[in-house]
Amino acid sequence: MKVDYKKDPNKAIKGWRKILNTFDSLDSQLKEFRAQLERMELKYGPNSDKTKKLEKKIAKIDKAMEKAVAAEKKLMNLVLRHAPKVKTEADFDSEAAVEVSSKKGSSLLDRLRKKSQKKEPGVPKGN
Repeated sequence: MKVDYKKDPNKAIKGWRKILNTFDSLDSQLKEFRAQLERMELKYGPNSDKTKKLEKKIAKIDKAMEKAVAAEKKLMNLVLRHAPKVKTEADFDSEAAVEVSSKKGSSLLDRLRKKSQKKEPGVPKGN
């Protein structure tokens, strides 16, 4: 695997395991705090100090989750050494131009014109 990637995949896997543990921890904390928040809102109302504190804790955990997701993306971007070239719009245009020029007059429109001229013998060619 080291031959295929620019970054060490073994280090990435170890780091990924740590991040997965972080996700598990944050997820369980979120579930617990949200359950507490529901109970607090019912007991004290949505505008009480206790519910606001829990909302702040939940917001911190949400930010930590976003950071973990970003860290995961960065960690798992191993970059292939021999990655295939991504085709651009210009590449597709040049391929289409080559294909059209290689047919030289065998386009559908040309074939239809020839058929219509054969069916109408009295009509001069070119009109």
